[in-house]
Amino acid sequence: MSPLCLLLPLALAACAPVDAEAPSSRIGGETMGTGWSVTVVGTLDDVRCDALQAELQGLLDGIEARMTTWDPKSELRRFSDGGSTEWTSVSPDIAAVVAEALRVGELTDGAFDVTVAPLVELWGFGPSGAAAVLPSAAGIDAARERGGRDALEVRLDPPALRKARPDVSLDLSGIAKGYAVDCVAARLDACDFARYLVEIGGELRAQGRNAHGAPWRIGIQDPEGREPEVLLALERGAVATSGDYRRFVEVDGRRHTHVVDPRSGIALEHGPASVTVVAESAMTADALATALMVLGVEDGLALARRERWAVLFLVSEAGKLRVRPSTALEGWLSP
Repeated sequence: MSPLCLLLPLALAACAPVDAEAPSSRIGGETMGTGWSVTVVGTLDDVRCDALQAELQGLLDGIEARMTTWDPKSELRRFSDGGSTEWTSVSPDIAAVVAEALRVGELTDGAFDVTVAPLVELWGFGPSGAAAVLPSAAGIDAARERGGRDALEVRLDPPALRKARPDVSLDLSGIAKGYAVDCVAARLDACDFARYLVEIGGELRAQGRNAHGAPWRIGIQDPEGREPEVLLALERGAVATSGDYRRFVEVDGRRHTHVVDPRSGIALEHGPASVTVVAESAMTADALATALMVLGVEDGLALARRERWAVLFLVSEAGKLRVRPSTALEGWLSP
């Protein structure tokens, strides 16, 4: 469950009407193991609404088919499973996502790294399923050797990737949903929609004002329902959240989250309850939220202040939840 609790209810039924001052429609479906939803402010007849739903579902199906790690036939898996260290042609989608991932990795000193796939698999969060025992130090070291900041190169024109060693493999799960949100928003822009909200599994992007003529209001709340709740006012931009509650393994009484520190190879045991990032791009916000979970509260906030990122940490201390925002977040807070 995502802590992003939209105060506007998001239904997944196609063309469901919204009770609001301006005419609105909702469409949605499933993608990347979660749901997607788009709310458009404006008049859409049933024919156009159905056509838009089908077009966006096809767009998302294509992105998932290329970027999933769960299908051996996906473009990403074919690249990962291949043993070539030469330039390998890839789709523009994958090249763009990897380029942004490498940029965020540099900004965060390696806290975000898409070559983390062997470690994700080792900890039981990959296609093979849950780990029965905690990984050994030797196993972690071996998995770390298969990736790293110098293990991958990207070229945008023509789009291609190159491995530094044959067994490098990629996991784009920390950035792909955000990219998909941006792609849906771009398609809506191309269709001349000026007011909308896109959401995929808790990552979202807004444009314009909602049906009431106000900024979209997004509530960030602890997944266990504890106070406080923080409200953001979003009229243009994206929000993404990473947390320690979505997926985890518990072995020998030790709970490890699905967020793996690519630098140490360890799945996080202790860290923020969640990190929320507001940015222009959902892809960037998605990757930064994961990286800041890895960096932790103090280092993460220091970096956010330096880079002027709008960031909110929720931290559990002595059974109570504490809000730790960056200065740049203040401009997004709802009155």
